[in-house]
Amino acid sequence: VLLWGNATFRRNAPYGFRHNIRVPSHSPRFSSNAFFLEFGYDGTDFDERPAAAVVECPMVATLINCGVGYQTTEVGRQNRVELWIQTMSSIRPGGGIIITATGFS
Repeated sequence: VLLWGNATFRRNAPYGFRHNIRVPSHSPRFSSNAFFLEFGYDGTDFDERPAAAVVECPMVATLINCGVGYQTTEVGRQNRVELWIQTMSSIRPGGGIIITATGFS
């Protein structure tokens, strides 16, 4: 909650504010992924609550629904390994995901 003291604002004039936020490690799974802006949020009638808006947030750049599949766990046998992931944000042109492993020939 950001609180301002009493002020007079001009009609049709742009106003803004800046505040630090903490970006979570993942986007919400069971609630809204948005900022809710309310002027007069604690007002008890409509005259005291002049404006409200919802601003959708971009998804946090993370991977979800990751999995690994394989044919065998037998040591020394040729194997086929499948990896699958879902990205929650776009990968820019020229970008990518690098997957590395050690101990394999």
